[in-house]
Amino acid sequence: MDELPDLPDCVLSYIFSKLPVVDLLRTSVLSKKWIHEWGSRTDLNIDIHNMFNQDTLHKTYGDFLVRLDQFILHYPGATIRSVKLNYPLEDDIFSDIVDNFISQVISKGAQRIELLCSKHNSPDIHFITGKDTYKFSFTHTNHSLNYLHLQNCRLSPSIDFTQLKSLTTLVLHLLNLKQHMLSGILSNCVNLQDLTLKNCLYDFDVDITSPSLCHLKIVDHIKLWRTIHWKLWLDIYALNLSSFEFSSRLASFKLNNIKAPKLSKFNCNCKTIPPYVFCGMDKLKQLVLVEVLVPKDSLPALFSNCLQLEELTFWGCTFESSISIISPTLHRLNIIDFDCVPWDLDIDALNLSSFDYRGQLTIRSIKAPQLLNLFWNTTKNEQIPHAFDIIATLHQLHNLSINLSHSNIAILPSSLGPFQHLRKLNLFIGGGDSSDPNYPFFRILDIVMASPLLQELCINIGDTQSGANDTYQRLFARHRHLWENMSCLKKITFESGDRFYVGAGIWNTGSGSDDDKCVSSGISFMCERLKDEVMNNDYLSFCSIVD
Repeated sequence: MDELPDLPDCVLSYIFSKLPVVDLLRTSVLSKKWIHEWGSRTDLNIDIHNMFNQDTLHKTYGDFLVRLDQFILHYPGATIRSVKLNYPLEDDIFSDIVDNFISQVISKGAQRIELLCSKHNSPDIHFITGKDTYKFSFTHTNHSLNYLHLQNCRLSPSIDFTQLKSLTTLVLHLLNLKQHMLSGILSNCVNLQDLTLKNCLYDFDVDITSPSLCHLKIVDHIKLWRTIHWKLWLDIYALNLSSFEFSSRLASFKLNNIKAPKLSKFNCNCKTIPPYVFCGMDKLKQLVLVEVLVPKDSLPALFSNCLQLEELTFWGCTFESSISIISPTLHRLNIIDFDCVPWDLDIDALNLSSFDYRGQLTIRSIKAPQLLNLFWNTTKNEQIPHAFDIIATLHQLHNLSINLSHSNIAILPSSLGPFQHLRKLNLFIGGGDSSDPNYPFFRILDIVMASPLLQELCINIGDTQSGANDTYQRLFARHRHLWENMSCLKKITFESGDRFYVGAGIWNTGSGSDDDKCVSSGISFMCERLKDEVMNNDYLSFCSIVD
């Protein structure tokens, strides 16, 4: 321990900043130089779960709050920048201690306060509406608070929202909100830029009106009374709102009017989205719809109003009719996990450069002369020949990723390609036993032969059967000429296990099994044999990745 005090002050300060408060206090007995070091900590993280045994937490609430009171009483530092207080307050009789703690923290210049008073993370109505939760009040006139996070608290009816004019970020989680409270926040917090309402309770139509708001998130909200059968409307009037995340899976909220002329990002996870919602979103660039029922008129309304749309994602959505994607500005399109009616899909997007697709739709046409990156998961599509006919028309492709099941391979068309400009090819093949010597597994490698400019090849056989080692040996033995003739090929990667690309930037990693060792052996065999046999391509690099 004698050597530690000789560390540079900047190093010690960094170490102390990473310690929980309870451990920080203990450092004062390790060295005389550190007796007051804990008082220089300006970011405080006080968590009851780090101070007491989890099995006896319910017996230590009072002790914890007494220590909290003593801590702030003897805190020698002149400044506190931020504080996170995490404790499940069950009795309001201790509220005076918390009030005093918050008051002292604010008087020391705190800019950020997180008050997490809940022992429940789920939206339990009876717990949120309980009268024993901590009642938060704010009476400070001179302060620098700009970030406030309240979880499972009660807002005091007498709270003066005019004192929160410096607030720029507000997070309300597991709160029972009243209409006058929300109106008071929005009308008095004149510098509020970021608002999050998570798992809150409402018994009123919500109106978000704020000229300063830039980012809004309303997630997993539920109604106060489950017996209410009418819809709760959501209206937004925010001139500077640039991003909006909305999830209403547990409630009956319904989008009504969104007046946000600067809105550029919109993520929506709700039951349905009416066409008129897109009116006035002429600056929208990114739209993500998750498990939404898309009415027949919604897409025409989207493309006619959102004239700057660049990225569009449908994840698990349901449509009422055939789909036409017509947009001259769209750059990236994701259609993932369609378990619905196999409607027809037509794409006409002059500037589309990336398309990720997985589903049951019948793609009739793709008019996208700038399309360079294509991901196509055919494991849920029975029309394999038609799919490859569409892919073959996209001669300009640079990067192609295809997910196939073993059953799909048997129905591949006899002619694949040509892919004159293809630079990178990713193949994931799973969903069966590839150890059958008569199985036409290697048909998929015809794509490689049809890609004369291919530079990088990645093959993932999601097969942990005992015959996987033979699979890789046959891959080499039957196609040795392929590797020898690929003059542009610079990198070959073999992967095994269950890790594969789902689409829209999401990777799926499944659990491995004992048979992965056999797959690893097959990969090693391939890499070693290729290094030995492909003598002319001494620049070729090989990678083996085993999950």
